[in-house]
Amino acid sequence: MSIRLANNSISVVVCGYAIAQWPAEDKKPGKDAAGQAKEVDRQPVLVWVDIAPQHPKALNAIWASLVNGTGEFLDLYNRDSDQRLRARGLNRRYHRLHADAPMLAARARPKMLRLIAPEACRVTDHTQPFVVLNWPNLPCGTALAAMLEQGSPYPIRIGWGDYLLNEAVARGYAHPLITGGNAPQGYLIEAAPWTEIIGDGIKTGQITLDDAAQPHRLAANTDSVFGVQSQSRPPRKVEEEV
Repeated sequence: MSIRLANNSISVVVCGYAIAQWPAEDKKPGKDAAGQAKEVDRQPVLVWVDIAPQHPKALNAIWASLVNGTGEFLDLYNRDSDQRLRARGLNRRYHRLHADAPMLAARARPKMLRLIAPEACRVTDHTQPFVVLNWPNLPCGTALAAMLEQGSPYPIRIGWGDYLLNEAVARGYAHPLITGGNAPQGYLIEAAPWTEIIGDGIKTGQITLDDAAQPHRLAANTDSVFGVQSQSRPPRKVEEEV
């Protein structure tokens, strides 16, 4: 696998990426005849990127391009698929995870860096777009329900996850991410009429308010989707990350 991410002056090797076609922030996205947001009004934004161990100076240069607010495009080139993409950073801070790579002695303190958009971890404003990812042991539908349960005023049940995601896709409020390498699959979720979707599901019997009817009950803490855990496991004093 050979994928490179480059700004105007430097490039780094990445192991995986996910891009969301984010609605433009300076105006509401227009609608086409089918009621879908027009692609011309969307901005491709990197919401997940795994950068392979590099020299810290290279990492810092790419990090600056993603968060410094200039709005510059970065180029992604996947040599395996000959795919070329352009995307912007968030122009603000990502969740930043890094680890040392001591086996690469030829480089000066190389680090592996993972950047995740905060909107992929929790909902802070349910009227704004956010991202659901297919985490290990936490599929997109469950992640969507958990994030809405904690970040919205709606009476969400975790067992509704698959129904909510399927309806969001069918109604044009959920858009698949563009991914490459080891990045998880996922969706950009736009502000949706969740009360209408929930009401329709209850009327048609696709979902129920009865907790006993939910075979996969989960409990989410107030921090983020990382805190979701199965209630069938024994309780622990420390929340278990997924």
